[in-house]
Amino acid sequence: EVSPKLALAPPPENDPGRGRRMLCRGQGGGIRSGEVLISLPVSVVASVPMEASAACPETLAPLSRWWDKHSRSTLRLAAMLVWETERYAAYLDMLPALEDIDVPWRWSEAELSFVSEDIRAKARAKRKTLDEACADLERFGLADKITPDLFLRAQHAVASRAFSGTAAQNGSGAGAGTMLGGAALSVLAAIAAAGTGVASLPDAALGGAAALAACGVAGAAMSSSGDKATLAVLPMIDQMNHASGTPPDLNFEPTAGRWELRADRDYSAGDEVVISYGAKDNNDLLVQHGFIEEKNREDAVFLSAPWEALPAEVSRQLSDSGVEELRFSRGGVVGGGAAGRRFVFRGGGS
Repeated sequence: EVSPKLALAPPPENDPGRGRRMLCRGQGGGIRSGEVLISLPVSVVASVPMEASAACPETLAPLSRWWDKHSRSTLRLAAMLVWETERYAAYLDMLPALEDIDVPWRWSEAELSFVSEDIRAKARAKRKTLDEACADLERFGLADKITPDLFLRAQHAVASRAFSGTAAQNGSGAGAGTMLGGAALSVLAAIAAAGTGVASLPDAALGGAAALAACGVAGAAMSSSGDKATLAVLPMIDQMNHASGTPPDLNFEPTAGRWELRADRDYSAGDEVVISYGAKDNNDLLVQHGFIEEKNREDAVFLSAPWEALPAEVSRQLSDSGVEELRFSRGGVVGGGAAGRRFVFRGGGS
């Protein structure tokens, strides 16, 4: 159920790459903070386990050889959506045409020459992964039912908009198509799959809830009690575009068996209703989603520590701490680090 105060609108004319938008219609005085925007029954949620070793479920038995070869959950979930086209037809019909998907892995080498080597490498790796997946669909006789065009469109939707969370194992174990819901599942966190696939979930845990997803699209607490990591598509909720801010107010209502997304603030008529995809710099946003955010607070510049320009005492302290580079962020934080460590020293300028 989608609030009548929401409307799915085409991209703005001055920014077609942003994609479709959820707008506030303004009925009843607009949208108020805490108001339910979308209520989604678990029966329409599609999901697969994130473990590479997860067995192909019996319902997808014809895909077993392809499944075993392609262990990334974004690929598996996309294949499942297309294989079960009748069940997920409404969702698949909403996907943009392949020619309208403007992300680096779709770019030519000439177009990639205008971006950094890091972005080029991620785009090429993603393209190679998808080419191999499509070739094997043909090789294993699956391409008639899982057509490359629809598979690539579904994979882009999964990689850029799917959510991850944890669902407790039942007696038979979790498999593809497992419905997220119930007390065993904590709040979801959208997953990033930029460049090479799904990022690992964090290991750290505090009081039974794991830290935010390492590359989460929308950070949220996840259970750390040994439950199974799951990647899921939440139709309509995943149509919300990104704007930096707090994690979305997304919660499961066990009595009703529904996921509910609530407004994180007030919206007036014509406003775009958005959620945060998490703390991502523009490189990550471009590679995964195909857009950048103006004045993105997560953007940063890394420079070698200027030892010769620093006071001797400061230089000594940084050197003793193992600092080899400094990080200047748009958000005003100056930090440094070495060998995978990061240190924040003080507030900085813009």
